[in-house]
Amino acid sequence: MIKLRPTVALRQQLKLSQILSPKMIQMLKTFSLSYSDMMDRVTRDVDENVVLEVVQYDRLTDYAASRRNSLATESSYDVGDLARSKSDSDQLHSFLMAQLGLCTLSDGDEAIAKALILHIDDRGYISDYDQIKAQLCRQFDIDDRKLLSVLRMVQKLEPDGVGARSLKECLLIQIDNHHFEHDRLAVIFKRVVSHHLDDLGAGRYDQIAAALEIDVDGVSAIADFIRLNLNPNPGLAYGGSDTASPIIPSFEVRLEGDHIDLIHLEQTMGVQLGVSARYLKMLSDPAIDAETRTYIEERVQKANDLIDMIRNRQRLMRDLVERIVQRQSEFLKRGLLYLVPLLQKELAEALRMSPSTISRIVASKYIVTPHGTFSLKQLCPRNHFGLTSVRLGHLIMGVFDEFPTYSDLKIATVLGERGIPIARRTVTKYRLAAGLTSSFVR
Repeated sequence: MIKLRPTVALRQQLKLSQILSPKMIQMLKTFSLSYSDMMDRVTRDVDENVVLEVVQYDRLTDYAASRRNSLATESSYDVGDLARSKSDSDQLHSFLMAQLGLCTLSDGDEAIAKALILHIDDRGYISDYDQIKAQLCRQFDIDDRKLLSVLRMVQKLEPDGVGARSLKECLLIQIDNHHFEHDRLAVIFKRVVSHHLDDLGAGRYDQIAAALEIDVDGVSAIADFIRLNLNPNPGLAYGGSDTASPIIPSFEVRLEGDHIDLIHLEQTMGVQLGVSARYLKMLSDPAIDAETRTYIEERVQKANDLIDMIRNRQRLMRDLVERIVQRQSEFLKRGLLYLVPLLQKELAEALRMSPSTISRIVASKYIVTPHGTFSLKQLCPRNHFGLTSVRLGHLIMGVFDEFPTYSDLKIATVLGERGIPIARRTVTKYRLAAGLTSSFVR
């Protein structure tokens, strides 16, 4: 006789699934749009929806253009001074060069970085890297490792994925910069891009599912994520368009003494929409036929959804930027050296949103400060022992000035005694970036 006994087994399974409603997904997409892209969406919806009315026309675009003209007259440079047009194919290079000025690099490394940037094509890639590598190594009398280290610095600039040597590297850079709710997801996406990119492009989801030991639906979700969140051509947004599309700031900070005044430019100068009173009056007419009533009701619902999304976008962005400005008040008053670390994960927890959503929002919004125009992402620097990389670099250089004969190991020991448990190799990296020679030569 066969005896059956119930058993309990624990099995771990990774499954990716979509749990957001279509309306919520559309709302999150609206949050992520730059102001220029949102205006494109609004213009399209106003043309297509007869009940949508423009209550206040866009004045922010003119403001941004006027500000750029003023900066040009003053011979000043600003990250926001970018117009993406076909007549100026160097806008991506200009954008990257502007960011390079915010990095702590030695004169030698900066020259190498600028040379690498000039080899970045319109798509954001460095094609024929082997040939370029040989050329630059001769030009600057450096080895392959040194060139690669500077390339890694360039690849940290925006847009995410710029400076990549292949599609695979481009996507991997973007995955590294994406803030996932779980580290395990990042590992899965990296495995797919690193080892199964061809299968993904060919739609061979079953083979990927078998290799990763997950459901085919999970692979489909991975493909959707990559398609919606990663950009295979990160440089195209900065050139090659027939129409001008300037970077438009969403906020401005003004200082009055020690008081910080935050201006929500989208709310005060941006487009505002409403629902036509004429069509609302038609709905209250009992003589209207059923087909017309249904048509108007559907259009009114779509109009209200868009208006609510814009209002929620403005509210969320104000909450987000107020937190950033509060944390970075010393930077706003005193300059770049006083930026403090601010993790996007902290902002996500405070706003009860996912880190990936916050990441997309801060990457596409700009703020005018007393020190120039910055993306919100630049005001959320990573944590290096409680400091930003810029502040840490200055601190290390200060210790080198204090103890000019000390080796990197001794400098690391001094920093450790001062509460910064830093590795010798990290000290060496900052010393080389500053152009200092070894203690033996000094």
